[in-house]
Amino acid sequence: MRDRFDLSGDFRHANISIATDAFGSEEDDASALTEAFALLQSASSFDVPAPSPLPTGSVLPWRANPMFRGREGDMRDLAELLLQPVTSTLVPTIATTGLGGMGKSQLAVEFAHRYGQFFKGGVFWISCGEPEAIPTQLAACGWGLNLHPAYGELALPDQLTLLRSAWQRMTPRLLIFDACEDDLTLSKWRPTTGGARVLLTSRRPNWDPALGITSIGLHSLDRQDSLSLLGSARSDLTNDDPVLNAIAKELGDLPLALHLAGLFLAKFRHSALGSLDKYLEALRRSSVLTHRSMTAGGWSPTGHEQHIARTFALSYDQLNTEGELGRMARALLSFASHFAPGVPIPRYALSPQDAVGADATVLELQEEAVLRLAEVGLLSELADGSLVVHQLVAAFSKLEPPPEGSTAEDVEHYLIFAAQNVNKIMDARLLVALEPHILHAAASAADRADTSAIDLYAELGQAQYERGTYTEARATFERALALCGTIAGATDEDRGNILSRLAVVDRIAGNVGDAIDRHREAVALLEASALRSDFRMGQAYYNLARAVLPRLPDEAAALFEKAASIASAGNRVEGDADSEHFERMRSLLVNALTGQAETQLLSDQPMAQSHAQRAIAIAEEAFGRNAFILWRPLYVQGEVLRVKGELNPSLQCLSRSMRLIEERQGDESPLLGDVLISLGQTRYSSGDIAGAKEALERAVDITDRSIGLQYNGLRAAIEALSRVYLEVKDFDRCRRLLEQEIDTISSTSGDRGNLAIVLCTLGIACNHQGDREAALHYWKRARRLVRQMRDPEWQTILSQLHQWINTP
Repeated sequence: MRDRFDLSGDFRHANISIATDAFGSEEDDASALTEAFALLQSASSFDVPAPSPLPTGSVLPWRANPMFRGREGDMRDLAELLLQPVTSTLVPTIATTGLGGMGKSQLAVEFAHRYGQFFKGGVFWISCGEPEAIPTQLAACGWGLNLHPAYGELALPDQLTLLRSAWQRMTPRLLIFDACEDDLTLSKWRPTTGGARVLLTSRRPNWDPALGITSIGLHSLDRQDSLSLLGSARSDLTNDDPVLNAIAKELGDLPLALHLAGLFLAKFRHSALGSLDKYLEALRRSSVLTHRSMTAGGWSPTGHEQHIARTFALSYDQLNTEGELGRMARALLSFASHFAPGVPIPRYALSPQDAVGADATVLELQEEAVLRLAEVGLLSELADGSLVVHQLVAAFSKLEPPPEGSTAEDVEHYLIFAAQNVNKIMDARLLVALEPHILHAAASAADRADTSAIDLYAELGQAQYERGTYTEARATFERALALCGTIAGATDEDRGNILSRLAVVDRIAGNVGDAIDRHREAVALLEASALRSDFRMGQAYYNLARAVLPRLPDEAAALFEKAASIASAGNRVEGDADSEHFERMRSLLVNALTGQAETQLLSDQPMAQSHAQRAIAIAEEAFGRNAFILWRPLYVQGEVLRVKGELNPSLQCLSRSMRLIEERQGDESPLLGDVLISLGQTRYSSGDIAGAKEALERAVDITDRSIGLQYNGLRAAIEALSRVYLEVKDFDRCRRLLEQEIDTISSTSGDRGNLAIVLCTLGIACNHQGDREAALHYWKRARRLVRQMRDPEWQTILSQLHQWINTP
């Protein structure tokens, strides 16, 4: 009987040594099975074992790869699933899945060489790339099992019968079905019972549940493993080299790409081609996939394709014969390739479930196309349904002519539309998942000097502002502003719009002077522009009014009036079918009326209340009683009522305002700060000390995390909270709060009045603690400030300070 033979086809003529004298007849006697199970269980004493000789009779055409790196976690997952005792008649079947070049087959080979020693029945490799060759491969797996004295002389069907009978015995063995992509192939050749374990490699992540397959999705290598693989063929390369790190990033940590790059760098180590800097430059000069290192081919440790683009084409070309579904899949892949590479894409971006006015048939086709792309391994589905396209697959897709509606410009327009709609409803949380894609698209548009970049940065900055991440918002708006000066198609209106948004961030962050200057420049640009929209002009007046309100209330009132007039005129236009225009104008009117109420809050409460009530009525009529836009007029109305001493109605308005914010933006929204301050003060005035403490502490916490303690609106909150702490005799917390407040006032506004009140209260807290020395220090410092005040009301405080200081 032969003891050596050649296997052709998928085995690439690999020579396999098989001994035929160790198994004898494979009978499942109790002692043999006990020994086999004990061997299997002994694997648990290892972490990841070193490669070891395989059991006699095994058929594995590929040797262990000395350049294999990483995947320890995946190997342990496979071991846990494949080495556990069989608890049912169903043969355990595990699929390692992922796109071409991810190293699925290499992992299977490595697992076999490391863990195959624990499978008494042997390890057997079946390549499923050419289904018609599978029977011959299976028959060859029986050569070393001594299944029949004249096994080699039997007809193929008889050989298969003997082999399948042997594989259904209880002896543990590992069967590897490489490149198995369809249910029929697996169900036809997998044992139906017995002690075998089956490991699949496949680009397909999802299988019919009836097959009982557990999938393990493979992802790109960890960066350290990528660097180790890149440098495995060159001893002069080190993992801490930043250029090597940049190369790994350009290749998306894809194992096959890293393997080919490493071979290229090793081959040309003595020439300029092997220079890391020059190689990185060459990769970035054009598509990575066209570089000769990615197309060179050569020997493969698993006999698979060594040309990156052709590896992906094996999947992509399947779509060319699938009619309408294939066309949709190719279009969606092209569309997805312009999103940020390797970053999860919300599923709705490729497969919207309830798009208004969309054809249900088209929506179903899009979802089927997404599933098909995942099935052929060109994108990955995450547990939450989001989708990931590897950057090299994206690069491959860009080599193909883009189908209609799937260009970079189409993606940019989609993202602008999505961001505008999110900003319209003011729930910036909805844009978090799209943020990296907006940044990627904006950078791409900026490279082409396309004005879409300005719009993308503008909408992203607005969402970041609404979310309370003001530092990020400022940086994003500044990018947009810089592009307004370099992109030829940018208009004065574009610049004015960005300046106005940037100034709002300045105002919130306490940079009021810069905010006013920028708002005035924005207003001047828009007033001089013949192409300006009325809405943007009115919005610019409104934003400038909010900035000057604390310093120049009369100018603010005039600007709010201008904004209200523009909004009112816009509402009176008849026959305009643009309902969005009317919504914007109504929103502007509501905000302008609310601003007018704020200007008259202290000077004319009846008029302030009238403006606030009108704003509320217009908002409820136009947008409904639960519209988010109502939060501000309700807050201002609550403030008016608080000042008037109507505490219960005030609490109702403020509570309703708070509820609207929380429902739309969550309970960490920075908009809650001012509302909670007013709510806390109103509760304190109504005798609800515990409620006041809760609201004021929450206001300070939220505002500190979103803006910082320097926010001027916190001065009243901290003053009120310190009084609450005195009321509940929490003198330690009161002292800590006010000592910090002294530093904040000194480094920001330097307001002597605020500082004097804080020093007075701090002295009281210290005195209650028994620290008379500290109390006198703060009271005397307060007295020096109060003596400089000219307002008569300060004389009462001065007298009180004299009394505190002079009374032991």
